[in-house]
Amino acid sequence: MAHSSITDNLADHERLSCRAVFDAILPPTFAISADDRVLFVHGDLSPYLQTADEHSAVFGLRKLSPSELSCPLRNAIERCRAERRKVVTYDVERTTDNHMSRITAQPALDLGEGAVIVCFEPLERIGRRDQAGVRRNGPDAARIAELERELDEARHALYVTEEKLSAANHDLRESHDATLAMNEELQLSNRELEHSTSELRFLNRRLEEKVEQLKVAHDDLVNFFASTEVATLFLDEELRIKRFTPIVEEILEITPAHRGLHVSKIEHELLHNGMVDDARGVLDDHVPRWRNIHGSDGRWFTRRVLPYRTDSLSVEGIVVTLVDITDLKNTEDALRESEARFREMADGLPQAVWVHDIEGQQELVNETFCNFFGVGREEMTGERWRKLVHPEDMDGYVRNFMKAVARREPFHAQARVKRADGQWRWFDSWGKPRFTASGEFKGFVGSSTDVTEQKETEAALRESEERFRILADNIAQLAWMADKHGHIFWYNQRWFDFTGTTPEQMLGMGWEGVPHPDFLQQVKAKYLGCIKSGEPWEDTFPMRGKDGQYRWFLSRALPVRDASGEIVRWLGTNTDVTQQLQVEQLLRESDQRKDEYLAMLGHELRNPLAAITAATALAKISQSEDPRLQHAIQVLERQSKHVTQIVDGLLEVSRIARGKIELGLKPLRIRDVLRSVLQDRIPHLEKRKLNLVQSYSDEDLWVAGDWVRLVQIFDNLLGNAIKFTEASGTVTVVTEACEGFALVKVIDTGVGIRQEMLSRIFEPFLQEAQDVARATGGLGLGLALAKSLTELHGGYIEARSEGAGQGAEFLVWLPLSRTHGKLPESAEPAKGVQKRVLIVEDNVDAADTLASLLELKGHLVSTARSAGEASQVLQAETFDLILCDIGLPGISGFDFARSLRSSGQLKNTRLVAVTGYGQPEDRKRSMEAGFDEHITKPVNLETLDILLAQH
Repeated sequence: MAHSSITDNLADHERLSCRAVFDAILPPTFAISADDRVLFVHGDLSPYLQTADEHSAVFGLRKLSPSELSCPLRNAIERCRAERRKVVTYDVERTTDNHMSRITAQPALDLGEGAVIVCFEPLERIGRRDQAGVRRNGPDAARIAELERELDEARHALYVTEEKLSAANHDLRESHDATLAMNEELQLSNRELEHSTSELRFLNRRLEEKVEQLKVAHDDLVNFFASTEVATLFLDEELRIKRFTPIVEEILEITPAHRGLHVSKIEHELLHNGMVDDARGVLDDHVPRWRNIHGSDGRWFTRRVLPYRTDSLSVEGIVVTLVDITDLKNTEDALRESEARFREMADGLPQAVWVHDIEGQQELVNETFCNFFGVGREEMTGERWRKLVHPEDMDGYVRNFMKAVARREPFHAQARVKRADGQWRWFDSWGKPRFTASGEFKGFVGSSTDVTEQKETEAALRESEERFRILADNIAQLAWMADKHGHIFWYNQRWFDFTGTTPEQMLGMGWEGVPHPDFLQQVKAKYLGCIKSGEPWEDTFPMRGKDGQYRWFLSRALPVRDASGEIVRWLGTNTDVTQQLQVEQLLRESDQRKDEYLAMLGHELRNPLAAITAATALAKISQSEDPRLQHAIQVLERQSKHVTQIVDGLLEVSRIARGKIELGLKPLRIRDVLRSVLQDRIPHLEKRKLNLVQSYSDEDLWVAGDWVRLVQIFDNLLGNAIKFTEASGTVTVVTEACEGFALVKVIDTGVGIRQEMLSRIFEPFLQEAQDVARATGGLGLGLALAKSLTELHGGYIEARSEGAGQGAEFLVWLPLSRTHGKLPESAEPAKGVQKRVLIVEDNVDAADTLASLLELKGHLVSTARSAGEASQVLQAETFDLILCDIGLPGISGFDFARSLRSSGQLKNTRLVAVTGYGQPEDRKRSMEAGFDEHITKPVNLETLDILLAQH
């Protein structure tokens, strides 16, 4: 509708009057519905809206609003609807006439939900321009007008910006919602992809496992073929040869060239004699067939023809096996001869020998049996033997014997029997079941011995029982006896004296109140377990004395068995070992302190050794012409190396004893290890004028070994050989393969080893008491180290000698490895390349001598006495290599390395720990702290050159 219902009913003059009144009091106004249809219009809206004729039908707002008012108008209407309140928008500029307007939107609930009334007011209407005109009349009117204009422009720009920002936010929210939806879809797709990837990985692992299982099965089959002693031939359904085990080539003279040939074409008697008929029969009915065949070479074979079944149980060929039964045939002949010899032997025995059948009927007796009872062989058949047993013993004896027959188990019993002279004598009878080779029960063979004198001795033993009790009550141990079920029925007096208990309190399992409560359950469980299994019991636990104090006891119990092997009782003892355990604890603590002392000793010795070694090398480089000084330098170099070896040997023995040695195993060739050792030992051989003979196996011998430890083993052996061999003597090194082992022999023609020393030669600190041995020095640790390190590699070592002056031979066996590899290339020493080196060391002598040594080799060297001083030096300079001690004052070398790594100061610097601590745990801590290398003092020139070359 273009007008309201009220105006529609007025007359023309009344309508004109109303319009005049509206024009006077109302600005241009229109009303719209919730769907943006214009319901009412008042005033001239042409400056604001592109309206149609006022008398036309209802028209839509969306198509009529000009572009410059569209955004603020739409924003005001939407805010009014959303907030249900009046919304005013100021200073909206029209592009047509550059006039400013104010738009007011307020809810019109009478016209329906969502209806809005909109008014347009030009700013001049509210007096802004008039007020500005008043201000313009003053002295600053022009300036004020300019400021007002700028204010209007700023206000308008702010409004336009707010409206654009609102529209942009609306678009941004829609884009954000769309982005969230897309992100959810992408996450869902990603999860599905991850799930598919996991399934593919799982299937891949399963496939790899199947492939590995198939490889193992194939290897097992190949090894089985190579190792089996059973000749096996595989034929297809056409009876053509498919494959065979290696032994078939020997027996049937078949070669790989015969594969695919029909079995009937093989000219050998073991494959004839109905072979083809048997094979075809097996293919028809799947029933195996076998024959015993006598070969032309005199051997007997059992030939079995079986069906070849696949996993699906279908038959796709024939399996033929040939088992050599020559020995079995010979055994049968020998058995017949043995039976005749058995009769002769049985007749010569002093015991009465008898044989019974499967029902217990007597079949055979020996001559001693007949002479004892005064009967003939033909009489002792069936149950005649029962009449020889005393009537009082008959039932029990016969019952036990028939029980053994029924159970096919050994028989043992005693009974009185009447001798030929009418005297009753005690017979101790033992019987053993007889079985054929196939396991068939054949009866019993046994013997009976007159034990009358032994029975009489038993009475004397009973008389000694009282003497035993007296003795048991006076031994140092607590003693007791239990029945076969473990219930203790007797204690010696020592038990009651210690525990303060009474016999009544200790009946049965009364002893449970004596062990310490914390140990009772495990002691009881172990004790009853041994009672059940029949195994001896041994345990150590504290027991309470009558004074309430607990002492440690070593407790043991042994089963006592009767003549039939049944346990009848248990004999136990408790030995006070409190003092012994205390001593052992003291020894363990002492051993631990010894190891700690050795580690500290090594560290303390290596610090001065480092300074001595560096000073010696420095003096050597100086090339003094004074022969006395040269000699002194040689002595220093030789003795410092000797002291270093002694320190290393002490620490190695300590580490091995504590199980701290860890091997870095990899494939190594024995020849390479030996050549490396010999290369270092050549100067010593030449100095002592010894001949060297090397004899290596034609094949390469590979072992899984630790290069450093193997070098230690062979260097110790070669060092001993050189030390104990006089000038012009010979040292020989031999390698060979020996039953799965790589065997290395180090042989010398030296002083030899006395026979009584051979069994102890590998003990630590042991040396021959000979002048030549004393002259060479050492602590006697080399062979002990060699033995321990060889055993860690899974091998063993042996020493041989014909005696003093006969030379010695050391043999080392190391398991051969199936895996081959190659040795890593060693770094070459740096030549003529100047490097910047920082030495962090609190030992002034060690630091200064090492610095001087490096400077003589052309390097630029700085030193620091602590981590703090080193940090200051590093702020001013950069270095190629840092040699840092671990035991620094204040901050340790470990903490110093961690701080350098975390700060990123060592991007192009190699950090090396130089310390007297050389234990594996020390090396591990160095790597964890951030060191690139860990070397122990003293450091030799070759090691320094390699470190500098690696940068």
